[in-house]
Amino acid sequence: MKRFKSSPSSIGEATRFRLNRSAVIVVELIIMLPVLIILAVAVIEFGLLLGNMKQVAAAARHGAVIAAEDADVDTNISQSASDARDAVDRLLETANFGADASSGLTLRRNFSGDASNTQGTCDDPTTPSMPSFDAVRVSVCVPVTKLAPDLLSSFGFSISSRVVTMTATFPYAP
Repeated sequence: MKRFKSSPSSIGEATRFRLNRSAVIVVELIIMLPVLIILAVAVIEFGLLLGNMKQVAAAARHGAVIAAEDADVDTNISQSASDARDAVDRLLETANFGADASSGLTLRRNFSGDASNTQGTCDDPTTPSMPSFDAVRVSVCVPVTKLAPDLLSSFGFSISSRVVTMTATFPYAP
């Protein structure tokens, strides 16, 4: 069997083809690398935010339980709101969000169909109406920057002005 030797021109073409292919791969990597980095940072930030939002929801539930235990038709609502805020802040501090992590807390009480009894600073326009039974609703507002670092701000996507609001309703049973 005869072996054919490659001519020098075909070897040069193969080398040139490999070099051209490598250059194309490098250019594709340079174009796609920023997109991949932004995507990875966004996934990390969203994961941290989602996990920490569960802690805020648990704090809202805990505050609602404290407010329901503290509630009475004759009890001052500001005292109940203060006790709930202290309980929420203690729970958020335990979750390593820092002291006074919540930017506000709103307590709504519904006794005998009167849901106008409200105390607090947390604006929550999306909260549904109070239930018809006697209940206590606690809304907790926390700045997003307390829950996740603002990693995307260096890419022009800042979350620093956002606020997470979690609401919990607990029945009041005297």
